[in-house]
Amino acid sequence: DPDVILIGETRDPETADASMDAAETGHLVFTTLHANNSASSLTRLLDMEVPKYKLTSSVRAVLAQRLLRRVCMECSLERPISVQESELTRISMNTPIKCAKALSEEEKRERYEQGVLCKTCGGTGYKGRIGTYELLIIDDNIANDIKNNKSVKEIEITAIKNGMLTLMEYGIELVKMKLTTISELLRVCK
Repeated sequence: DPDVILIGETRDPETADASMDAAETGHLVFTTLHANNSASSLTRLLDMEVPKYKLTSSVRAVLAQRLLRRVCMECSLERPISVQESELTRISMNTPIKCAKALSEEEKRERYEQGVLCKTCGGTGYKGRIGTYELLIIDDNIANDIKNNKSVKEIEITAIKNGMLTLMEYGIELVKMKLTTISELLRVCK
């Protein structure tokens, strides 16, 4: 009798129901689910015919994640944030940010022949990945929103009031720390 159960992916009502039943009987259940963000995961489970009472009593938290390309620390450029980027992200004006120095295939070939192509990223401007996350904790307020048929947006607003950082907000912090770029953040989190 396992204490912890890992389910590869929940994508049908039978799997969702089995997960909830296991959680209700004292098992710690981890599973993956395809959804746009943590709040929409709850409605996705409701769409899979999980009763609201099971959802609010069994689910403790939902973690949404996206992977962003990590900016190359060797060849990336640092510049002050633009007015448009500042308005879009609410990062203060004149804050230094990183931007990737991606090269065209011709530029890569020329630099390779000259022996000056970045050895870390090979001229792509990025090396590795970093995650942006959104943790939605199911508290009484969120449970009430679920019971009252609130929309995904309303559930998300409640979670933000409770202190949740959205995928975009977490990503903005990564931009401020110069770990990724605004263009990468917008590409992934829109």
